[in-house]
Amino acid sequence: SNQANNGVGLRYSGQDRPRLNGVEVQLVDGPNTTSDVPNERCGALMQLAYPRTLPFKRWPDWNALHVRCEGRKITVKMNDLVTVAADAAELLKQFPNHLGLQRAR
Repeated sequence: SNQANNGVGLRYSGQDRPRLNGVEVQLVDGPNTTSDVPNERCGALMQLAYPRTLPFKRWPDWNALHVRCEGRKITVKMNDLVTVAADAAELLKQFPNHLGLQRAR
């Protein structure tokens, strides 16, 4: 819906919020409905890695999301374009206490 804000939890234990205790792919209608922080835009790894492109379609159009986690690599595609290709080990150097990045699965 218009101005929706959701996410997909990866490597998430089920406790607390996915962006704190896992890795969250941000899904929001627009670049960001509450702020314009790059790593909180649609297709980002929430507060960890900003999207390299913004291929989202605005409501009421549909978006296609493909997320692949293979070992330490996390790839996010939206509408067939890569928004994030990240290495959790590299991100962990920047965010050493992040629980989701510490998990290999």
